[in-house]
Amino acid sequence: MEARTPYLSPDLWSLFPDRLDDEGKPEGWELGTLSQLCEVTIGGLWGNDAAAPSDEVQFSCLRGVDLQSLRETGAAPKTPQRFAKSPAIERRTIQSSDVLIASSGAGPCGRSLWVGVEGFFGRTPITYSNFVKRLSCNSEATACFVDRVLFEMRQSGEMNQFITGTSVPNLNDRGLLDSHRIVIPDASLVRQFRDFMSLVQAHLYSGQSETLAQTRDLLLPRLMSGELRVADLDAVAKDTAA
Repeated sequence: MEARTPYLSPDLWSLFPDRLDDEGKPEGWELGTLSQLCEVTIGGLWGNDAAAPSDEVQFSCLRGVDLQSLRETGAAPKTPQRFAKSPAIERRTIQSSDVLIASSGAGPCGRSLWVGVEGFFGRTPITYSNFVKRLSCNSEATACFVDRVLFEMRQSGEMNQFITGTSVPNLNDRGLLDSHRIVIPDASLVRQFRDFMSLVQAHLYSGQSETLAQTRDLLLPRLMSGELRVADLDAVAKDTAA
């Protein structure tokens, strides 16, 4: 019997077409652009260094480099803490049907992030900087799919054709959404993909990676200096867990 990935139910395989149509794409799937799935919405907010007016509140402001950190480790400890008025923050509240994409910067430009789970920044309001674009999709499942398309484009280098400038690269988001052609799967398959990725994200943002990193930073210097021996690590680990 053929082995299958345990994360995929048998019913899921029936959602994949078993033949190509005359255009060379999976039968029943659509050929279109990202603009059919999402649109650029309100610009980001940088806020102030400190709460000058008494009615300003603190918020976490995601930059392109923070999007990358969240995707890779599930945490972004260097995310700036800024201050602004609540209405401005609320208008930029990130929804599960949104995808963030870095629109400026030599390293992070073009990096995207879909956040399908809540609570990874605790109770602090979270939004995005003015160097990040917010793409609003018609559903959470669509946002998950769009993020994967953007991620694959960044990995393959396709994203580079929509990045302009050298000293300060900027994303041509309009060109990206309007001209990049993609194959759009059946909606039921997109929802199944969202369900799978939600489980992955729940694990990613559970805080386990951050706890491991803190433990590493605590123990490694002591091991290198000889203060601790490998044989002592079990006891230290128990004390840390307690």
